[in-house]
Amino acid sequence: MSTTLPTAVARPHPWRFWRAGRCDQPLIEHADDLRALADLDPKLWVALACPTRGLAIDEATLRAIDTDGDGRVQRPEVLAAVQWVRQRLRDPGLVLQPGDTLPLSALAEDEAGQRLRQAALTLLARAGRPDADVLAVADVVDPAQLFPPNLPNGDGVVPPELVKADDPALAAWIERLLADDGHATDRSGAPGITQAQLDAVDADVRAVLAWHEAQPEGDPAVLQAAWEAVQAVADKVDDHFARCRLVAFDARLQASLDWVPDALAPAAGERLDPSALAALPLARVTAQLALPLAPDAINPAWAPALQALREQAVTPLLGPRDMLTSADWAALRERVKPWGDWLAARPATPAVAWTVEALRAWVDGGVADRLRAAVARDEQAAPLAEDLLDLRRLLLLRRDLGTLLRNFVNFTDFYRTAWAAFQAGTLFIDQRECRLCLPVVDAAAHAQLAGYSGMFLLYG
Repeated sequence: MSTTLPTAVARPHPWRFWRAGRCDQPLIEHADDLRALADLDPKLWVALACPTRGLAIDEATLRAIDTDGDGRVQRPEVLAAVQWVRQRLRDPGLVLQPGDTLPLSALAEDEAGQRLRQAALTLLARAGRPDADVLAVADVVDPAQLFPPNLPNGDGVVPPELVKADDPALAAWIERLLADDGHATDRSGAPGITQAQLDAVDADVRAVLAWHEAQPEGDPAVLQAAWEAVQAVADKVDDHFARCRLVAFDARLQASLDWVPDALAPAAGERLDPSALAALPLARVTAQLALPLAPDAINPAWAPALQALREQAVTPLLGPRDMLTSADWAALRERVKPWGDWLAARPATPAVAWTVEALRAWVDGGVADRLRAAVARDEQAAPLAEDLLDLRRLLLLRRDLGTLLRNFVNFTDFYRTAWAAFQAGTLFIDQRECRLCLPVVDAAAHAQLAGYSGMFLLYG
């Protein structure tokens, strides 16, 4: 005869309730309540969602719970936060006690707890308290204290302080890049550079250096001045020779293409419009394909520009001339064309403002490779950085999770204490004090549902 042993049946958690606001609300008093929270019927929760802003709970804590980043904390996220805390504390009931400190002895003994313990010891050593065994929220809220800019933090962003002690010259390069190309923000809050930024800068530097090495032969100052002088009058000189070619083709066109004094007749007795004078031909139009360079043979509006052309382009590149023929003009344009093409090919990058010496120092000094090595060293600290971030999250939840539960699962803070996390000041109206004041971001959207509450509402 066989005997079947009875199967053990898990007993439901003995929840305690209290009556408030015309409904029975579950009490969360100890760790067992936290362990059983996932099994509590959602209909017994007073709230199922809340915003991450506008509550009397640190927004950093609410963002740490809002894992999908939608700006709202919802029931599954609260349960996930409770579960996460339970896995990392020997007694999760600690979050139900007021306080913002965490004894290292409160951490769980498993691998996750041991990693948090090592992170806590590292943080205490950085804070100058290596013998302490208690952490506080104040130890983790300042990014520069949690992640000093002179220590690797795993995010791949390198601020100057990270390399300054070992390589001051490299730190100076980083500062130069930050000034030229903007920055990413390191976990410490300090500005720094990333792998993508330095790769882009390295490519730009090499492109600019190649551009410098492709500079046309000749005195750069002479070529630049000549190119500018030619560009200043190019259209007008081309127009002059086009008019001369037409007159050479048909002399009858000279009267209409040459200087026409009558064009200035309307300005007689009035202030001469410079633009009207500049619109007239550059010089007298003849069948001879030549442009006189003497000032008294040039339209006065263009005389200074033609003088600059003669001194800065014609004489240095072609030799002294009193007259510029069509062939001379073509030769002059051809002489300055390589310089103009070279200028047009100038890379559009801040590195173009660097001196050639600085560009070569970057390449010859292997600056890019040294920076990549610094990024790699920083990224190696990622596991410790993640543990420090978990430690920060744990401290925030240790301080604020209990408050959230008392304003989310139930409203004990509202009914039993002077103030609830969702209240926003006191309204005095008609000699009455109203303490149920809530922040409303969108009154119109809120009003669509507010009518179902059966309450009298006043929007301020």
